[in-house]
Amino acid sequence: MADLRGIQSALNAISRNTEVLMSDVDDVQSQQADLQSKFVQLDQMVRSFIEADKRAKAVQLAEVRILRVREELSSQFGHYDGVRRSTTGLLQAFDSGLVTPEAVQSVTEEYLINAPRYWLAPVLVALAAWSRDEPELARIAIDEALKRDPDKTGLLFTLVLRRFGRYEAAAQWLDQYLLRQDAGGLGREFVVILEAVANGGFGVSAKHVVSEYMGEWLDRFERDESFTRKQIDRWRDEYRLLAAPIVGDPYPTLKRVCSNWVKLEASLQGVRGNGRIRDHFDGVFTGELFVPPTIQHQIDDLLTTLVSEFDVEELPLRTQEAKYQSIIDNDGDEDRAAIDFKTTQDALAKTVDFATLLTNAAMRPTEAGVSKGTQRMAVALTKGWATRAFDEHTNTIRDAVPTEIVLEIEDWTGTLHGPTDVDALAADVEGFMERKTQAEIDKIKFGGKHLVAAIGGGVVLLLGLFTLNVVLIVMALAAGVYAFFGYRGLDARRDATRKAGDARKAQAIETVRNCSTELVDFRIEWQREDDVAEEVRTFLDSINPAEHTMTRPDEARAIR
Repeated sequence: MADLRGIQSALNAISRNTEVLMSDVDDVQSQQADLQSKFVQLDQMVRSFIEADKRAKAVQLAEVRILRVREELSSQFGHYDGVRRSTTGLLQAFDSGLVTPEAVQSVTEEYLINAPRYWLAPVLVALAAWSRDEPELARIAIDEALKRDPDKTGLLFTLVLRRFGRYEAAAQWLDQYLLRQDAGGLGREFVVILEAVANGGFGVSAKHVVSEYMGEWLDRFERDESFTRKQIDRWRDEYRLLAAPIVGDPYPTLKRVCSNWVKLEASLQGVRGNGRIRDHFDGVFTGELFVPPTIQHQIDDLLTTLVSEFDVEELPLRTQEAKYQSIIDNDGDEDRAAIDFKTTQDALAKTVDFATLLTNAAMRPTEAGVSKGTQRMAVALTKGWATRAFDEHTNTIRDAVPTEIVLEIEDWTGTLHGPTDVDALAADVEGFMERKTQAEIDKIKFGGKHLVAAIGGGVVLLLGLFTLNVVLIVMALAAGVYAFFGYRGLDARRDATRKAGDARKAQAIETVRNCSTELVDFRIEWQREDDVAEEVRTFLDSINPAEHTMTRPDEARAIR
């Protein structure tokens, strides 16, 4: 008789190992649902990290490039700053008489040599010659300045003559300046005209003339529907830029399982912008305006605005600077930065139409180079476009908010309209998960490798008994043990699958109910933010243009 004790020991070891293996399988299956949920969360975290890293790198690159642009601006046009700073100082020197004509002549001639193309350099030479009563030199210098930039030169002499009480001469320069203007293509220096009208820098007669021009231009633009459409779209772009990003993760379940969460998020960001829009207009019209104590100080401020405005030669570099600054201001969000830069680019254009100039002054005062008083006047004059744009902006947000929330949990899809749907959806996802679990259990049958082992073991056993081959008999017995434990483990696998399915079912039901709760909170917040739109609308309606244009009762016509 053969000694089969070694074989029996090996079979016992196989049995123990199989039991351990089946226990491990049970643990793996029970953890499968948790792993799947964690994988989804990890995927979201990775995506968020990639987006944050992309934005950080965009900001870093923009910061490097903007420094290079500013260095180039300084190297190419830095000498213009000295000329600009000297303009009001020269006029104040005339007031005080503390500077000798020779010193003034020396400085102005040096500027003319160092800035051979800059319009302001010959203007300073002309002013110096005027103070020394040298009309021929003054005439030559003025002719040179007019060749370089007739509009800025004419406007500067209008202000200078107004400063020293030469009203008739100032009116002649102003009249010549206005006659050269095309309402469809005004130079950037026209903001000084707006400043003078808004803050009382012009006398009554000059302000009346300018008001007539401005009124006629606005009437013409308002009759052009295509042009009106363009201004409304500009305002809408500005409103969209004020959308408030969602900080943190206030609706984590909706964000995780709602397939149209992107639309929900965009809608909430847009409606949250109402508060920012309200704060913007409050900031424009709140607080006292600084009024210089004398007309000389006021004109000096206007002159500073005029000469501080960068020259046309600088525009390409200034535009690059604005582009990189938009990326920095929007924390690397290149889509929002593109919208931001588009509006900024309009404000930096070489020439703009009158209506666009007002829109720039109303929404981009820094780029337009205007004071808060002029910003108020610009908003008042364009309130019709601003109001229509806000109405369209509000309606777009309201129309875009999804009324049906599509939930996707594993392979199940359901539509949530509100809290009344939650019980039906919970029952539906419960039934779906039960059917899915049952389908997985039904697949657990005796077959595959175990069935092959049973059949193969039987054949080998017959062959071994027929030939009395111990090795074949042992192999047949091993195959039989393997098949036996495979059959024996079917119930354990079914139980593990059922437990994992029950866990998934409970989690799915909880997810549906959490979505319903979060949707209620979402809609409460959305409605609260949407109510702010009425505050903005009421405020815009209350703006009276006549209160922000420094219009005197004796003027023949007020600006509408």
